[in-house]
Amino acid sequence: MRNQRQRIPIPHTIFFFLLFPLTSLQYVKSQGLDLIKRTCRQTDDFDFCLTTLQAVNGSYSADLAGLENITVTLGIRNATSTLYLINVLFQRTRWGTPLSDYLEKCEEMYSYALISLRFAVDQLRKRAYAQVRSAIAESIVNVVGCDDQKIYSPPLAKQNQDLMKLGELALSILKLTGYQG
Repeated sequence: MRNQRQRIPIPHTIFFFLLFPLTSLQYVKSQGLDLIKRTCRQTDDFDFCLTTLQAVNGSYSADLAGLENITVTLGIRNATSTLYLINVLFQRTRWGTPLSDYLEKCEEMYSYALISLRFAVDQLRKRAYAQVRSAIAESIVNVVGCDDQKIYSPPLAKQNQDLMKLGELALSILKLTGYQG
């Protein structure tokens, strides 16, 4: 008589190995969403926080420090795209007009904001939270300087508001990490 082994059908085995990573991925995502919601409830603008962090896949697997890093990195992207927009608008504007003066001032302010945000990311890696807070606050001040100008370019006004909100969100998350500064 032949030795008969019980065979597991191959389709069931494949199904198990495909299902297991998917269920564990869903678990990680739901845990991450819980952290995102808990974090956003403690900020000044829950809706902005939630939609911002949910838009970044890395947010679901991040801890609080990771959410801070993601927020500051989004600020860097905003400042970089805003500098590009300023250059495009500047090329379409006559030199010496109030709008060109405004754009020149904003270009300077956003350049400083970008330097501050890059410094903040570097300081986050070192856990130098006082410097992170200072750098983020400085970036907000620079954007406010651009926003306070008397002549507005509608696309820039939106970019200014978005970067200010990202800065405020980053400061709120920084406070949740335990740094009160």
